[in-house]
Amino acid sequence: MKQLLFILTFSLLFVTGFAQNKNIFIFHYVFQNFKPGVVYMKSGIIDKYMLNYNSITEEMLFDEKNQILAIGKTEIGLIDSVVIEGRKFVVLNDKFVELLYHANNCELFASYTCSVIPPGKPSAYGGVSHTSASISLSAMNFGGLLYNLELPDGYTTKPRTHYLIKKNGELHKFLSMQQIKNFYNKRKSLFNEFVRENKLKYEDRNDIAKLIEFMDTAN
Repeated sequence: MKQLLFILTFSLLFVTGFAQNKNIFIFHYVFQNFKPGVVYMKSGIIDKYMLNYNSITEEMLFDEKNQILAIGKTEIGLIDSVVIEGRKFVVLNDKFVELLYHANNCELFASYTCSVIPPGKPSAYGGVSHTSASISLSAMNFGGLLYNLELPDGYTTKPRTHYLIKKNGELHKFLSMQQIKNFYNKRKSLFNEFVRENKLKYEDRNDIAKLIEFMDTAN
């Protein structure tokens, strides 16, 4: 563990220390709490940490004695992969994404993002006026709020998952099931039948992994 910390000491972003609440729903982190994980360095070094992924800041974080540290952009290039509870995260375009499926000429990734919507403001008629505009990261992050497992009262989050397929060296991004279907335009009937029979949902990463594996291997 000390080896990775030594490598990253001078450029890791110190975030904050906080108490973890196990009884709340977390939508801006991939995992409910920081989980035991393993960081595999390209140099061959292997380190173990309590890890989580913040989908608002799009950073991989680790807990070192109640101090939350974010792996900086410079250091991402030193990392081969991160495994948390059996789920593998790799670096793609300087961001951590989850690897859901891997074959010789096809890979499927999930990218997790999240926007923050501030509390509604009291209106002139005694009600509350809500806005769908997301608050800026710089404003929200004052005091490290973005890194807390629980956001302040009134704030809501809007998590999003989009998928990326790397096929024959080309990367394709998808924001909906329809877009994935269009990718398999020549085999739409096969696609539709498999989705219908298995009741697959875009929001379920396991469903999408199952779908892409089927489409990739079907004759």
